[in-house]
Amino acid sequence: MQCRTRVCLVHQFSGDPRNIEDETCDGPTTEDGAACFTRGEIEEAIFCSCRCSASGDSSAPTCSCPDGFICQDEIVTVGDEGVVGGYCVRDPSASVD
Repeated sequence: MQCRTRVCLVHQFSGDPRNIEDETCDGPTTEDGAACFTRGEIEEAIFCSCRCSASGDSSAPTCSCPDGFICQDEIVTVGDEGVVGGYCVRDPSASVD
């Protein structure tokens, strides 16, 4: 995935996104027991994002979240002041097409 914002976020996803049901897996798990996922589950959890909130002393720019996303504070808590802050994540109450 290439993001115009240069931020690809993996949010609330545990596992290997290369394990895709009916493509690289024959069932819900791999031969060694690792979970497999549908393309929809992967696309729901891995997406382009941007920093939408920052601490008061940061001069780094922030963005407005697009439709279907909300700003979640403190997604990144360690790092440079231009990275630490809240990021746009999928709104759990928004419908997914």
